[in-house]
Amino acid sequence: GKKKIMITTGGTDCFNIAGKVGKKLAETFELKDTEILIISGKFNDHFLELKKLSNEFNNITVMSDVKNMAELMQLCDYAISAGGTTLYELCYCGIPTVCFAFSDNQIESVEEFGNEGIMINVGDVRDNIDKSIDNICVSVVELYRNINLQNIYRNKMKMLVDGKGTERIAYEIIKL
Repeated sequence: GKKKIMITTGGTDCFNIAGKVGKKLAETFELKDTEILIISGKFNDHFLELKKLSNEFNNITVMSDVKNMAELMQLCDYAISAGGTTLYELCYCGIPTVCFAFSDNQIESVEEFGNEGIMINVGDVRDNIDKSIDNICVSVVELYRNINLQNIYRNKMKMLVDGKGTERIAYEIIKL
């Protein structure tokens, strides 16, 4: 079936990165058969712009106030995500991801994921928003084209988060 890309920015998205990336992906010829799912946070000031975008492009869907994030992730082939705890959820689901930061508290996590080769990190979008959006889209196309690359990322993600963290913590506590 059609490939699905999730774009998620967490609660806010002051620069409308989701909308700008969504539009650019929808206009990318190579991804014309791809479905783009934009998850809008509760505090996204650009929600109406996103809705307009989903009316303009039939391959863009916008959802907000999502309760079943893990289920939605598992339906997707790729993700684009701002830094934060979502990156760990994406690892658990094994979704090859392009990550970025748009606030100071996200920089460390995206750099870590990028340096470890777990995700493609395009860095802090505030440095140059247009260039960052281009980089995100180029990276998605690269993933889309390269199944080997997808598998490398999937394997590294699965190694990072295997869902057995609670058991390991319990084991360490029992040893005390």
